[in-house]
Amino acid sequence: MPSNALALTAAYAPHECGHIVVLFAKKKAQITSKGLVFYPRKSALDGSQGVTEVTTTELTADDCVALAASAVGELLCTGRYDGDRVLDDRKVIESLSGQPLENFILEAYATIQENLLFFNLLLLRVYSKMASLFGRVCSIPVERWNELPEIMPILTFDEIKQTYEQAQSILKDFLRHAE
Repeated sequence: MPSNALALTAAYAPHECGHIVVLFAKKKAQITSKGLVFYPRKSALDGSQGVTEVTTTELTADDCVALAASAVGELLCTGRYDGDRVLDDRKVIESLSGQPLENFILEAYATIQENLLFFNLLLLRVYSKMASLFGRVCSIPVERWNELPEIMPILTFDEIKQTYEQAQSILKDFLRHAE
């Protein structure tokens, strides 16, 4: 994990927002009240220290689109997706469905496209909260991350829901004025 808070935020915020938007839109696995969190003591499959995660109820094969949406979120914001960063998602998708992540990309893209305002508003909110958290975390040497709390909140479910409702309200007002 790089030690630059802004680089971390730019890498992880679009990834997690992709998951959240599709989970919220598809209403399959439920996002728990913890919402989006950071586990400083966990390691990702690529070996990097610290894991961001959307906390959910148990995932099923129906959630593969939401898992693949991480790659779409990265693609929309950076023009590519990081194969190492989506390694965890790839492994879960393959275990749930027996299919590669790429088989779910088009549906994930379409779902994010249908919820683009929500994705963008969520991304702004996550950028802000994540940059603040990573700024604090990155000021501490990685060797001392074991002293950090086991779980660190980034965005709760209620904040995610408020962002969704804000997007819906903006769209409704926009469409009303467009008539």
